[in-house]
Amino acid sequence: MRTLMQGGWVVGYAGSGHELIPNGCVVFEDDRVVHVGATFDGLVDRRIDAAGKLVSPGLVNCHLHAATNAGQSVFLDGLKADSFASTCLGYVAPRRGAAVPRAGDRADVAGTYGLWSALRAGATTIMDVGTMPGGPVAFTKLVGELGVRAYVGPAFRSASYAFDGSRIVWEWDEAAGFAGLERAVAFIKEHDGAYGGRVKAMLYPGQLDTCTPELLRQARRWADDLGVPMQLHAAMNQREFHQILERHGQTPIQLLHSIGFLKPRTGLGHCVFHNDHSWCHYPYGDDLKLLADNGVTVVHAPYKYAKMGVKFESFERYRALGINLALGTDTYPQDLIHEMRWAALMCRLADGSFRVGRPQDVFDAATLGGARHLGRDDLRRL
Repeated sequence: MRTLMQGGWVVGYAGSGHELIPNGCVVFEDDRVVHVGATFDGLVDRRIDAAGKLVSPGLVNCHLHAATNAGQSVFLDGLKADSFASTCLGYVAPRRGAAVPRAGDRADVAGTYGLWSALRAGATTIMDVGTMPGGPVAFTKLVGELGVRAYVGPAFRSASYAFDGSRIVWEWDEAAGFAGLERAVAFIKEHDGAYGGRVKAMLYPGQLDTCTPELLRQARRWADDLGVPMQLHAAMNQREFHQILERHGQTPIQLLHSIGFLKPRTGLGHCVFHNDHSWCHYPYGDDLKLLADNGVTVVHAPYKYAKMGVKFESFERYRALGINLALGTDTYPQDLIHEMRWAALMCRLADGSFRVGRPQDVFDAATLGGARHLGRDDLRRL
């Protein structure tokens, strides 16, 4: 069946970027777009009046933790000062020796709500980075039945965070990290392409400060062999920046470059604290050039950092250097349109200019940038 959507503002793809077509039209036949433009003279079986509406490609939410910290949607003001705005350390780390809390019997409800929230806000492709409430099999079934296109995979790491009563410590178990990688590889082999191809698998090695270089090297080899995207939290807080400097004598981005981790279809979640960030003041290197030269994707979640008083320095600077930028919501609210607004505003605050953080640039990050991260040229464009 051939369908014509006529009227409204159409966001069309013009070969190198998006453009707005006033009172435009989109024609699709079954599951494929066959025409985008100002007019269409061919025969159609059905017509949809889109006057007064925006006709847009779906968005890509490239960094989402389903069912995680819904209660932290506004402010996080009860953290210790020495956490340096490292919010996850404030609510993830259990007391040392205590059992890790289970997701509970209603993980399906929490996971469904997280995915539904992202879908409701226009994200038709979602990357849940290792959360998988209820377990990998149950969560994959939930994703498949909900009807969303998603990239999923269980997390693995060499260390866990713990609170010893006064500070956060890292508890290392390298064997557990490699066992987790084996489970993640088995998950990919079993579930990649499930539900008619809507559910795809990815590799997610936790956080840089919880993974040994050898675990990351092994993950890199498996991602290349299996042909799947990979994402890692890296350069995400100042504590991590100094931890990696102390352990390895390199910035987080320099370390990842030195072990061959940085490649296309690889995303770095957040990636805020590069060597020239105002909180770091580390003049020995050029982290942003390494990101640009290696074709890696930086997945920006601006609202999370705005809540902590931290600026991404800056969206425009990364973009101008040729670094591929994608957007994610991280935690609640899972609203990518909301994140686009924050990306633009925080960029203008960081650069002190109203000529940056342009709507078309943040829209491209929420669509084309995410598709590049996934290695998909069949998504996020009309």
